[in-house]
Amino acid sequence: MILVPVKNLSGAKQRLAALFDQATRTELAQAMLFDVLETLGTWTDCPEVGIVTSDPFAIDLAHHFHFSVIPDNANRSETDAIEMATRFCEAQGVDSTLVIPGDIPLIQS
Repeated sequence: MILVPVKNLSGAKQRLAALFDQATRTELAQAMLFDVLETLGTWTDCPEVGIVTSDPFAIDLAHHFHFSVIPDNANRSETDAIEMATRFCEAQGVDSTLVIPGDIPLIQS
């Protein structure tokens, strides 16, 4: 299963705060996530995809692309979220995972 961890996008891209206001940074993060999920959605023979998040925008996108949602209601760090999601996958019988961040520029299948 491919795991895509997504923290709360309303506070995303803090390192760009000197250049852009929060609304612009949120829109950027949403656009980047859309690009990543769209690429995964058009990948022929793509493994199952699980979005690890509690963010409403990310959940809506996951549903749009028919991906699973693994709830991260605690909005953990990326490492903690992936560890939680990996345990969830193991309990479901998934034997391998690949983590793909939700903000990879220029991603291609």
